[in-house]
Amino acid sequence: MSNMTDIHKENIQIPDVEVKPKRTKRRFTTSYKLAFLDKADACKNTGELGALLRTEKLYSSHLTKWRQLKAQGMLTHSLKKRISTEKYTPSSAEFKSLQLRNQALEKQLKQAEA
Repeated sequence: MSNMTDIHKENIQIPDVEVKPKRTKRRFTTSYKLAFLDKADACKNTGELGALLRTEKLYSSHLTKWRQLKAQGMLTHSLKKRISTEKYTPSSAEFKSLQLRNQALEKQLKQAEA
């Protein structure tokens, strides 16, 4: 009887309880997207485009979206988001009006505190 319990203990598999790291969303650079579009446009034979998508682990929806962005002119190498500091220079009229508004509000605050 003890042999039977020993055999059953050997066949028991312990589940893997290791916590797997969460996958992060892939991000593609503009240069990668443009290079991939060039490769995709070079595919002429049947099945080449599908094979290219599989090797790069991409979906056809990626290709569709990137083609739309390129057609709209939103997918270029020179696309950079920069904040213009020109608008907030001390010489601009808007800056001066904001300074005057700030001074008036500070004056009202002092009166309210007194």
